[in-house]
Amino acid sequence: GLAGWKAAGGTDATTLATLQWWQGRAQYEARKYAESEATFLDVLSKTQYYNSWWYVALARYQQQKHAAAIEALRKNWEVGAANLVGSIQGNRDYGLTILDGLIAWCANNQKNLDAAFLSEVQAAVVPDWAPYWNNMGLFYRDAGDALARSKKAKDDESVRAQAKALWEKSLVAYEKSVELSPEDPNYLNDLAVVLHYNLHRDLERARALYENSQKRAVEELARKDLSAADRGFREIAARDSKNNLKLLDEEIEKARKKAEDDKSKGGTG
Repeated sequence: GLAGWKAAGGTDATTLATLQWWQGRAQYEARKYAESEATFLDVLSKTQYYNSWWYVALARYQQQKHAAAIEALRKNWEVGAANLVGSIQGNRDYGLTILDGLIAWCANNQKNLDAAFLSEVQAAVVPDWAPYWNNMGLFYRDAGDALARSKKAKDDESVRAQAKALWEKSLVAYEKSVELSPEDPNYLNDLAVVLHYNLHRDLERARALYENSQKRAVEELARKDLSAADRGFREIAARDSKNNLKLLDEEIEKARKKAEDDKSKGGTG
């Protein structure tokens, strides 16, 4: 062990860091979370064992140091996203559960950007699971909405540009969720919403998405084997897509009339 190696006169830095890494893991498994965190941070001060950041995050999470845990995950992602993904995949169900817990904390504390980042990590771990992409889209959209509503956005074009950039990220994530689950009425509505209300473009496509969402939601609600939870989601999709489609049609008609009026005024000059 580490103590025996030191007693024998061991001095090699790499060997020391390796032994410390295993010590930190043993401390974590023994639920000595503060000690484990300190050990892994010491390893990181000496080596590029970047997967130590994952264990720092775990140890901090277990101490309910949620913001600090997310900070450790961001550092791991920045120095090597594949490294973080590999660490989580080593015990995938456990790792994803930890991320779920952090996302729940973010949602309860209006930390939308952190929640979006954590959802992005989950999507990297399980790239073919549509809900992770949809969650990422939701959190990026909410972050953009909050920024757009801020006092700074009223007077600063750069802040409005930042909000738009977040909506673009939301769009990419929603597109992926629909690609993976093209018949899901909730995902179809979500994708249409960011086009319609946030980015104000491709409105005919948004209209088609609302119509498809409405159609699929009604079909799902007709099923006898639909769970109570899924029925609740489909009822939301049916209601929201119907209301959103009505509002979009009104906007399209208003824009059409304005274009006609402008053309008419121009022709009388």
